[in-house]
Amino acid sequence: MQIKTIKIDASNYNLVIHLFDQYRIFYKQPSNLVLAADFIMNRVLKNESVIFIAQNSLDEPIGFTQLYPIFSSVSASKN
Repeated sequence: MQIKTIKIDASNYNLVIHLFDQYRIFYKQPSNLVLAADFIMNRVLKNESVIFIAQNSLDEPIGFTQLYPIFSSVSASKN
């Protein structure tokens, strides 16, 4: 299986909404696609996180990671 990764931005944030909703369900939260969409879009628009998704050979999202920049190792300080 070939897997590719893409960075999520305001033009394609919808690709991660269902995965993020499933993530929340795993942690015993009720499904809420509106909440998931709002949360993801706000993180992207405010540059508060960086999100990558993995897609299979059919371009279906199969996983994601969300990175929250807080500290810089290079400057040894908070961003």
